[in-house]
Amino acid sequence: MLSKPVFEVLESNRQVESIPVQMIRPNPYQPRRSFSEQSIDELSRSIRRYGLMQPIVVRKIGPEQYELIAGERRLRACKRAGLTRVDALVQIAGEQESAVLALIENLQRENLHFFDEAEAFRNLLLEHGLTQEELARRIGKNQSTVANKLRILKMAPQVRDAIYAARLSERHARTLLRIPEPQMQLELINIIHQEALSVKATEELVEARLDKLYRETEEAPRKRISGFVRDGRLLLNSIRKLVEQSTQNGLSADCRVQDENDYCIVTVRIPKRVVDKQPSAL
Repeated sequence: MLSKPVFEVLESNRQVESIPVQMIRPNPYQPRRSFSEQSIDELSRSIRRYGLMQPIVVRKIGPEQYELIAGERRLRACKRAGLTRVDALVQIAGEQESAVLALIENLQRENLHFFDEAEAFRNLLLEHGLTQEELARRIGKNQSTVANKLRILKMAPQVRDAIYAARLSERHARTLLRIPEPQMQLELINIIHQEALSVKATEELVEARLDKLYRETEEAPRKRISGFVRDGRLLLNSIRKLVEQSTQNGLSADCRVQDENDYCIVTVRIPKRVVDKQPSAL
């Protein structure tokens, strides 16, 4: 686990080198998908006046070729400032370590968008064979945190775009995961944005919408109920009602529900035959 900024950890083991900018290629695992042009302009003006105060971090991948590990915004600003060479810490690192270090460097800056962060997590899991537990240990987070980040990637692309545009928080997004349909999520995002709803108010809005859906489902013909099981609570309530009806009709079934983080484990015990109740002797 890295407790210091990435460049401080690496600087203790490596010397700063001056490298031609054309010999440095971007990191293919850069988690940040967008960069503020205004921020790069401001940094480039500062570099022209004072020079680069913090070196970038690279790894050597060929005789005259390097790959960026950390500092893409600084590298872009150096190019914009007209620099032909840039100070860099050359780190011995494999592809996987380079990807992890790039993610950590961005996480330590605390302004990485949560969708970009989740995408970076997924890429590390899929392309480098890490488990959630291994990834959590490498970046200094809990496994449950990694799992919750990955859950938001279930959202449809148009829903993600709407969340970006509305500047909603990660907690807003995770609350909206309870809504079963993308179109309904988009409607609620519009309401949340227009009314500037807090996370708590969003949770209440989602709960009210789910209650309405449940009531509509209960009133609909049974043939429609079978197709409406995307919300776990609706399915769970349907199972419980079936068990209750069976018990009322003489089949003494019982239903037990165990909460397991993101899942509910439902155990239904059904006797093989109905036991007729004999009248007691007088």
